[in-house]
Amino acid sequence: MFKVTITSIRPNLVDDFFRYDLDMYDYIHEEFIKPGKMIARRVTVSDDQTTETCEMMFDSKDSWVAYKKDPVIAYHEPIRVRYNMIHKIAVSTNVTDIVVSKDLYNIYLR
Repeated sequence: MFKVTITSIRPNLVDDFFRYDLDMYDYIHEEFIKPGKMIARRVTVSDDQTTETCEMMFDSKDSWVAYKKDPVIAYHEPIRVRYNMIHKIAVSTNVTDIVVSKDLYNIYLR
């Protein structure tokens, strides 16, 4: 499994975190979640509402690479980057290759 954690930190509560439109989330569901390439996706926001963490679990590194290289997702990447620059939202991405036991696999499927 391959875990990707994207952390976004905004400087104030006025500017929203970047969001795709609903059609984009539908696309991600059809192309990556439904076929099992993306096993889980969880978004949490800190108590002070300034930090958002998005954790995604992929079945393999190849699925993560396919996600990043997908033409629809790649098209939206400069839009996301520009939005974050304009609103001074700092973004970091951490990628971890995880050796998974059956118990750990079941935790992420809940």
